[in-house]
Amino acid sequence: MKFHVVNRRNYLIVTLINIFLIGCNLSDKKNSVNDIKQDETFFLKEDTLIRNVKFAMYCIYADSKFAFVKDSTTLINYSECNLKVDTISRFSDTLELGIHFYYKDKQVNFNEIVENGITKIGRVLYDTAQNKIVQYVTSEYLGITIGDRKSRFFNPLQPDVIEYIKSNREKLNPWFKEEAKRRRII
Repeated sequence: MKFHVVNRRNYLIVTLINIFLIGCNLSDKKNSVNDIKQDETFFLKEDTLIRNVKFAMYCIYADSKFAFVKDSTTLINYSECNLKVDTISRFSDTLELGIHFYYKDKQVNFNEIVENGITKIGRVLYDTAQNKIVQYVTSEYLGITIGDRKSRFFNPLQPDVIEYIKSNREKLNPWFKEEAKRRRII
């Protein structure tokens, strides 16, 4: 999986420039998901927006596993966990969605788990005007530029992900399984 990681300083500069260019009518206040849902425009797009973000994240992590304790023989697959959008910040047409996986109602904190070197995404930048994800932000505040067409970050539904979904349909999180059915993958 190829992707370009931008260092923190450059990410901050690019993010600030993007925010400035988006428009002067910015709200830099973090909102709960319920506060944002009160906005009629957001409410109309919410189903597609949340569905696209969650599905992309499930596909990116589909076959990745983690453990809560080092040397644990119990590996947990991300595709079995719940995925929630916990926070949303709005900057004109761009939303920053804070996302977390949960296993048995326990938040999967990337700083407390043992995993196999995966990129730890903590937030997603979503352009509501274009109706697409424009950037992923790691838990270390590094931005991942979407570039390589063979990358799960550019196209989350890669052939290996489709095969994984089909061969593991009984183990998938119920939401992920239903969304895969809705998209006619299984």
